[in-house]
Parts: sequence; structure tokens; C-alpha cells
Amino acid sequence: AFAVYGGAVACQMNTVVRGNVFEDSYVTGGGGAISGNEGALIANNIFRRNRASRGGAIIFSDCSGPVRVEGNLFEENHAELFGGAIAVDNFHIFLDELKLSNNTLIKNTAGTSGGGIHSSGSWIWINVTNCILWENSQGQIRHGAVSVVVVRFSDVQGGWAGEGNINADPRFDAAWHLKAGSPCLDAGDGNIASQKDAEGKPRFDDPNVVNTGVGNPDFTDLGAYERQGRQADSGI
Repeated sequence: AFAVYGGAVACQMNTVVRGNVFEDSYVTGGGGAISGNEGALIANNIFRRNRASRGGAIIFSDCSGPVRVEGNLFEENHAELFGGAIAVDNFHIFLDELKLSNNTLIKNTAGTSGGGIHSSGSWIWINVTNCILWENSQGQIRHGAVSVVVVRFSDVQGGWAGEGNINADPRFDAAWHLKAGSPCLDAGDGNIASQKDAEGKPRFDDPNVVNTGVGNPDFTDLGAYERQGRQADSGI
């Protein structure tokens, strides 16, 4: 697809975008796949190889209400400027109105800043929980001086201060599912996670893993996909 903003979807208020695959879209402005708006729920999608000047997969601009982004895979998206996967620009909100949970952001790139997430707006408060940000260029997360990004129970390459955060190889298989022995297993906040993962699979308490998560349940995996017991790993 080709457009100026939102190569596939330009969200209006309270739009729900669920269970789609967005690939190879390009926009000259922002949001290679989606241009978001207040009240949006963006869940259980795959964003792959989308491109834009800002926000290779998604851009949120001039929003004034709550937004949730949960259970998505962001893979190899690119922004010529900032926000390889997600860009937040002039997002006039307060407190924790942008919530990202159980997303996997892998190998996204940006020309200048924030291959994973970039926030350049004012008075922004973003909560990132149960996410994996790995191998994204120009920094996993970047934000301006008047915006705040709170990261909890997430695996961020290079590290990020916050409760339950780790900096360890997630041990992905070829389909970005977690392999046995991944440090991301049973390590999330169950009070934030949905009951099922991006593929509709239930949360699973691995008997071979010491639960380091919190909440109910205290065995939520990080990222978009919950490992299911003795499942076969893809590509090995």
C-alpha cells in the first residue's frame, strides 16, 4: 500500500484493529501501516517490513485519549527518521494513556533515533509492560525531555531501569516464539497481560521454570507469544 499517513489504516476514534498482517506498506509521512488515534486498540497483529518517514509501522500524532497496543509482532519495519516500529509525535495526553503490553519488537530500524519506540511529543506518559525489544537500531527506546516512558517486566537489549526488567537474549526460534530456556518465560506481569496470547493460546505455567513474574497469573511470558509446554521450536 502507498499513502501519506497510515498505509493501510487511518484510525478514527475508538478504532479496533485486531488479527491482521500488515506487510510492505510505504508512506511518505508517518505510520507505514497505521496512523493511530485516541481510543484505538491495536491487538494481535503482525507488522512486517513497513516503511515511513516516522513510525515505520505505527504513528500516533496529536491524540488526546487512551490507546492500547497489545500482543503484536513488529519485525523489520523501517523509519527514515525515527520510530522504526512505533513513533509518538505531539501526543497531547497525560498519565498512562498509551499502554503497550506483550509486544515483540525485533530488528526494526530507524535513520536517526528509536528503532523500537520513539517519542518526540510533549507531556507524554507511555507504559511498556511484558514487551521484548531486541536488535532494533538507533536505540531500543528513545524519548524527549518532556515525555516519560515507564518500562516494567520487559526484556530490553542494553537494559532499561524498571521493576522486573531484564537484558538477556530472548532465545527466539525462527518464528519469534520463545525457545525452552528463554529468560522471558514466566517473567511478566499477569495483571497487565490478556488471558490469551497473540495466537489465542492460553497462558502456560512452565513446570521447568521458576516464576519471576508477578500478578495473577504470575507466569505470563514476555512478548507476543506464550510458549506452550513441549511445543516444537520453529526453524531448528
